[in-house]
Amino acid sequence: MKIRHIFAALAAPAALAVVVLGSAGSASAATVHPAAHHVPPRHKVAAVSLEVNGSGYELYQQWTALQGFGRNHGQVAYTNDGYPMPGSGVWAPVMQPGDSLSFQLNGTGTPYGHTLDITSLTAKSPTSVQFKGSGTYNTDKSYTWTIQGLVYKDHGVAKVHFHILYTGTNAGYTVDAHGTIAADGSATGTALGNGGSPAVHNQTLTWALGERTFQQVLYFRAPVQWASISVPGQNASVVFTIPAKWNGAPVPYAGYILNLSAHNGHSPAADTYSQGVYTTISAAIANTSPNGETVEGGHIFMFRF
Repeated sequence: MKIRHIFAALAAPAALAVVVLGSAGSASAATVHPAAHHVPPRHKVAAVSLEVNGSGYELYQQWTALQGFGRNHGQVAYTNDGYPMPGSGVWAPVMQPGDSLSFQLNGTGTPYGHTLDITSLTAKSPTSVQFKGSGTYNTDKSYTWTIQGLVYKDHGVAKVHFHILYTGTNAGYTVDAHGTIAADGSATGTALGNGGSPAVHNQTLTWALGERTFQQVLYFRAPVQWASISVPGQNASVVFTIPAKWNGAPVPYAGYILNLSAHNGHSPAADTYSQGVYTTISAAIANTSPNGETVEGGHIFMFRF
């Protein structure tokens, strides 16, 4: 069923490197009764940043698990850069061939039409994603190039910057561009061209990408409803419900309940991550498990006090 398209990939190999912090504070043995050393800390915190990629999607999660803080159990930020969600406020390139990219010298004259194919996405945070691809100059396809860029939010504004390197005719020519994304998924901005043969220096350009080159993607934040942290065992789990709306926009699969777990195995080969999708909180809690897929990098911070 379609729910697997969004969530099943969370069990795929992911990026998770673990750092463990010890007690936030301790008292002198001369002033504390020995029995006090056997009293477990009342407060525990775990913070996770996790990136998962797969065919046609790119997931990023940040979650904080809290124990001992009353009704506050933490928060989850969830992004799927390959799944559309109009109105989310978070943008990513659409994974499709044949996007239109044009340049003009000094913003005047006939546009130089190019074709861009975006081939991969790599999430960098819940609201930013790196993209890579390739392209050609439409009039003479011996002018080939590669592109690498970043889509991100800056004070609520969707922006993009990218670097192009020519690899065929006029090899070595580069374009460094910055711009903003419009509501229809197009983007415009300015750029500087350098190098090539004959070499140019700080050639002033304007550029434009066509409609639906970018789209708003699945993004939401949700409160954690249940959390479990074992600092000695290096395990952390959270349970939360997908909200009905975020930023005023309907969230796909609202009401589904997810559990997420992570384990620090003290080496990349032993670190694991698991997830599940359920219809009740009790089922989600009953099925949390740190024994999941092996992971390769990322971040967990865990401590108690």
